[in-house]
Amino acid sequence: MYDVTVTTNELREKRRRYFKEADDLSKKRKNYSDLSNFIFHLYRGTNCFTNLKPQTAARLMYLATFMSYKDGLLYCTQRSPMNKKTMMEAMGLKRDAFESFFAETTKTGMLIKDDDGYFVNTEFFAKGKVKSDEFVRITKVFVNSVRQLYLATDKGMHQYLGFIFMLIPYVNREWNIICHNPTETDRDKIQPMSVGEFCDSVGYDRKNANRMIENFHSITFNWHGRKQRFCSFVYEKDKAEMRIFCNPNIFYTGKHFEQVETLGVFFK
Repeated sequence: MYDVTVTTNELREKRRRYFKEADDLSKKRKNYSDLSNFIFHLYRGTNCFTNLKPQTAARLMYLATFMSYKDGLLYCTQRSPMNKKTMMEAMGLKRDAFESFFAETTKTGMLIKDDDGYFVNTEFFAKGKVKSDEFVRITKVFVNSVRQLYLATDKGMHQYLGFIFMLIPYVNREWNIICHNPTETDRDKIQPMSVGEFCDSVGYDRKNANRMIENFHSITFNWHGRKQRFCSFVYEKDKAEMRIFCNPNIFYTGKHFEQVETLGVFFK
């Protein structure tokens, strides 16, 4: 007597779907593992980047990714707190550019030194548990993605990274589109900010909107072997009326990450 296994077409199809779903889940977990390491950008009704040059804002965001859980100090390695020399090396800046950054951030109180080392202003940046209340808007900023983005971007283009970071308070919490009503969750009720309005908000001549769009199109980073754009645009006939979406693999505020990612507008 032999054991006989009967496999019907229906059973084979069920198995095929099961293994495909398991494979898809495994890939998704691998891709999202980078998103498990993040810091928080805190908006308390005051924009921490307001008094900074846009390139300084971008460099400060990058520097904040070196915060520690334990005490908020900036570390160049797990055991070595940053000093000015290692900070400059980590940022990849020439001395003049670094000294300008250092002077600007210390003057505005965004970079602070104490006896233990340097840390960014914890009113606006945090790592670990954050107490949420109605007066604080909390945005996750993904460490690995920001570092890859920063290091892949020419230093002369840092201002464009800064333009986006400066407007985080205007990024819709669920759809990652820059808009006038960032807390709106109904996509049909969102009031998008046009590229022209974006230019006005960051002090960029809206007559040069085309140049801005071209520069943003050139800013990419590696996301698991594929290039993605830092931000993307929904086209209109008049480029000044185009809408701007921010890549949720860089920062995200809401609870439905997948609905923004599936828009598929960030792949180069």
